[in-house]
Formats: sequence, C-alpha cells, structure tokens
Amino acid sequence: MSIWSLCLRYPKLRRCRLASFLSIVPFLTCSIYMLAMVKTHKATMIAKERELTAQKTAFAEKESCMHAVLAQKDAKIASLQQHVIELQSALEAHIKEAITK
Repeated sequence: MSIWSLCLRYPKLRRCRLASFLSIVPFLTCSIYMLAMVKTHKATMIAKERELTAQKTAFAEKESCMHAVLAQKDAKIASLQQHVIELQSALEAHIKEAITK
C-alpha cells in the first residue's frame, strides 16, 4: 500500500504526515533518479558483458582454427624434411654408385 493511498484513507495521517512527506520528497526524487541511473548502468554492463563473451568465443574459435592450421603446417614441414632426407640419401647413393663405376 502506498503512502498516498494511506493518506487518502486517513485524513489525520494526511495532515500529520504531509509535512514529513514533503520533507522527504527531494530524497525520494533523488533516489528514483539514482535507481534509474543504476538500472541504466546495469543494462550497459550486461550488454558489454555479452559483447565480451561473444568476442571471447570468436577469439577461441580463431585460436582453435590457427592451432589446426599450425598443426597442418608442422605436418607438412615434417613431411618435407623427411623427403629432403630421402633425396639426400638417394643422391649420396647415386654419387657412390657413379664413383664406383
């Protein structure tokens, strides 16, 4: 039940409390304003938190893709190094064969 409805029901309360009520009106107005500011700030913080969560998810996806690409590149490098070793041993074998002829 609000203060206004109590004052309307009880005239003595209305007369007695009107001065008290009028003295707290500025504080109520300030409190309502502050509450609106807090709600706005909270909404802004929630929006920023959602944005950061989305950015974090996107970053994690990019990072996992980069790890997959790096793993592929590492495998390719290892394959090429093995191929170089095979070619070097084949070249050495051909050189030894050519020398022995």
